Amino acid sequence: MKLNIFTEKNKDTIWNLLTLSFYLLLIWALVHAGLTYGIKNIFVNNLIKCITSPNEYYKAVVFIRNGGALTDFSPQVSLLKADEEFDNNHIGNVFIGYGNQFIDIYWENNTTLVVVHNCSANDIIMQEDEINDIKIIYKVRS
Repeated sequence: MKLNIFTEKNKDTIWNLLTLSFYLLLIWALVHAGLTYGIKNIFVNNLIKCITSPNEYYKAVVFIRNGGALTDFSPQVSLLKADEEFDNNHIGNVFIGYGNQFIDIYWENNTTLVVVHNCSANDIIMQEDEINDIKIIYKVRS
């Protein structure tokens, strides 16, 4: 007697198992590629402005973080020590917005940084009022 597993009844089940196996293999490959090459490497920080505080102890960096076609632009501001390097892995520690590309900064004095943006309240992801004894003032451009 010959055993035939490819009966009409089993064809749908076999097809479903093959499809499921394909998708599991695809997911494994994507996760493996992400872990191997680093998911964070898909983001690009486009430097807009970098200005040093009047006493030259800190520097404020304005950049637009872009994650490609799957995300919108994110205007961000970071406060760093003057000798600290800014790179593509930085994420804003002063301000993070979403959905537009306008952002500006200026130092009012040694201890006050002014951030000018046009993000709506719903598009502000993070906004610090003080970092390392530096007061942050926000102005919304209309």
